[in-house]
Order: sequence, then C-alpha cells, then structure tokens
Amino acid sequence: MGADPRICTVRDVNGVAASSTLWITVTAAPPVVAPPPAALPPAVPDVAAGRPERRRLVLLAFHCGARIMELAALRADDLDPDQLTVAIGAQLDRDRPWPATRLPKNHKPRVADLWAVGEDNARSLIIDARRWRG
Repeated sequence: MGADPRICTVRDVNGVAASSTLWITVTAAPPVVAPPPAALPPAVPDVAAGRPERRRLVLLAFHCGARIMELAALRADDLDPDQLTVAIGAQLDRDRPWPATRLPKNHKPRVADLWAVGEDNARSLIIDARRWRG
C-alpha cells in the first residue's frame, strides 16, 4: 500500500526532512458547471419577407430620416428624386379609422433631403405607386 496522498513531508532546500510533518486535507471541489445560457430573444420576424415594397420603404426611411407613420402616409407626389427631396406633410393617425392622417410629430410639414444613394429606390417606389393607383 502506498503513502497516504493527504500527508506530505516538508523538506528543506537540502532535502532533509523537517522535524514536523504537515497534514494536508484535500477536499474535492464541486464540478464547475457553466450557468445555463440566458434565454435568447425570440426571432424577429422579417416584416418585409415577400413584400419588396416594405423593404424599399424601410430603405427610404434610412435615406431621408422619415418616421414609419410618416412613410405610411406618403404619396407618390411627395417624392422628388430629381431634387433629392421628400415632402413630409402627414402621418397616419392611429387614433382614428384608417386611413386618417394628421400633421407629423413636430406639428408642421417639412421637406427632408434624400441621400443620393436612395434615388433609385425612390424612383422605383413612385413607379410602383402609380401602377397601383391605376
């Protein structure tokens, strides 16, 4: 039978055993268990899936700084890709029946500059709006 691993003899630098024996108590540490991962947020549905006009409206919002309800109230005549402007004069009113509108959040119409990168997107939205209008 081998030596008890819980007992060790202290020796000096010359290897001579010290006059006393050191007793070491070894306790097994509980296994380290990683905490469960935080619950992942539910997947965000792609509201524009299958609806390219919605994706283009979101891009238009990025290109001119319009709010979502202002975009929903836009008309084809409000977009001017030649001058790179968007006339924002209304937003949908959630408190009244569809399709009621009201003044934008700041209570006055404004003209927003359209980034040049959004020009083609604005033109395609105008073409589609005119096609849908008949």
